[in-house]
Amino acid sequence: MILEELQKCFGLPASIENDANCAAMAEVTFGNGRGCKNLAFVVCGTGIGGAVVIDGKICHGSHLYGGEFGCMVMRDDEGKLSTFSLQASTMSLVRRVRKVYPDQEWDGRRVFEEAEKNDSVCRAAVSCFYRKLAEGIYNIQHVYDPERILLGGGISSRENFSDEVQKYLQDLAKEVEKAAGTKVIVPDVRVCSYRKDANLAGAAAVFMQKYPETAGR
Repeated sequence: MILEELQKCFGLPASIENDANCAAMAEVTFGNGRGCKNLAFVVCGTGIGGAVVIDGKICHGSHLYGGEFGCMVMRDDEGKLSTFSLQASTMSLVRRVRKVYPDQEWDGRRVFEEAEKNDSVCRAAVSCFYRKLAEGIYNIQHVYDPERILLGGGISSRENFSDEVQKYLQDLAKEVEKAAGTKVIVPDVRVCSYRKDANLAGAAAVFMQKYPETAGR
């Protein structure tokens, strides 16, 4: 195992964890998840990734699929079977616009810029993106019921990103309550406080949790 080899090679204690879980632990230990025992971490980028934290610790799951939210089943715009990654990632936003403007260069930033200029195709794509993202987050909330759901990935640095997601979540909750006739939870959504340093800070947090005697050194 890599962990044992590292410890043997350097003669020092070591820990190992994947990047999304490290980023989640950075938030739990030092960031916007501090003080929360149970939370979910959703990374929105090329796909959808994430992590589940229970009682302050990463939940890896029986098959190491804990937090693999991108695999959740969704339907595409035509009602065909799809996944959360394919429907609510930053790339899903770009793909929707490229269907209409195939001869132009697009990325997430440009889609938002053109939407702000009232391009109808880009506005519709942005709205669909937020709606699909809200649906996935809503499902995570009602499966696990965390105290807070943190959003990461490059797109989370957009101004008012969490506010927009929260607005779509509130609208979705109203629709569900009306259709099902039951009270539902509106998730507490916030963006992550750590950006490029999240993995490094989280790796330190994972190490300190495994070796608490090293904390404060």
